[in-house]
Amino acid sequence: MPPVRRHRTEAQQQLEEELERATDKGIYDPDQDASLRREVRKGYRQLLRAEVDNKTEYLKPGNNGLRDIVRSANVLFEQVRSTTDAALDSRLLVNTSDAARAKARKMKLGDSPFDVDEFLSKLITYGNGRIPNMNPNDDDNIRELDWNKIGLVSLRRGGRRPPTMDWMLGPLSLERKVRERTERQRLRKDRADLVRPQAIGEDDIEQQENTTPQNVRAISDILAQHSPCPLFKFILNPESFPQTVENIFYLSFLVRDGKASIQEDEDGLPVVQDCEEPDEADFAAGLKKKQIIFEMTEAMWKELCEVFDVRKSIIPTRKAIEHNTGKWYG
Repeated sequence: MPPVRRHRTEAQQQLEEELERATDKGIYDPDQDASLRREVRKGYRQLLRAEVDNKTEYLKPGNNGLRDIVRSANVLFEQVRSTTDAALDSRLLVNTSDAARAKARKMKLGDSPFDVDEFLSKLITYGNGRIPNMNPNDDDNIRELDWNKIGLVSLRRGGRRPPTMDWMLGPLSLERKVRERTERQRLRKDRADLVRPQAIGEDDIEQQENTTPQNVRAISDILAQHSPCPLFKFILNPESFPQTVENIFYLSFLVRDGKASIQEDEDGLPVVQDCEEPDEADFAAGLKKKQIIFEMTEAMWKELCEVFDVRKSIIPTRKAIEHNTGKWYG
């Protein structure tokens, strides 16, 4: 038994030596000078006490007491080498953070009155209407304001136009509806005020031939004639980038409903073909729908037309919609 105890003691001693070599004395030092440790703890307690005693003063606008406490704590933290002192530092930091949050809530922003005289004085000085430090009673030093200079500053700060969209016109556009504003009046049953319903004839109804369902059906018929077909040759319109985007939009309805599918050929290029709409048995057999994000920019459109040598669109170019006011749409 004695040799076993001796072996265990040597192992413990080796472990302690190894831990001592691996310990960073700049962060944790259990052998720190006791007097220095007492001074550090005393400093933290004084800061905590000062924060409690002067809390009202520290919360006043313009008071820098909280900032001074943080700076003093940073100096003390340089001498922290034990977990107890680190806990005091954490406690002080939490209390200071709570006080700073309370001070921020009490701050009043944007409530300063607008000084008209100061504004006019700076406006005149900026517009070269008055020489600085001149005699206000001397009429010879007064000249006209440079309104062009003032206007340019106003234009740069508040006259920027937001970007607009230029592509989504045509079949995807909707006619703007003008809402009529009517004032509520007391209902009076007077036959003279009755208005007969407006009679609508066939000439007043304009059928929209270029609607989304009709275009989807038309593309489905074209796909049936050219199936299978390389995807880019099918959707690209070399004459119009917007209609190329619309062709992708209409084709997505066929893919969503299972009336068209997109697969890869031997070269890894996408091919579109028509197919029968799947039923529950197909999904039970393991058929799954997948979604893809298709990106098409004007630069990509031009490059694809050149790479696939698309000179004529398989999907005919549609006519642009002309919106005529005063018409009913059915």
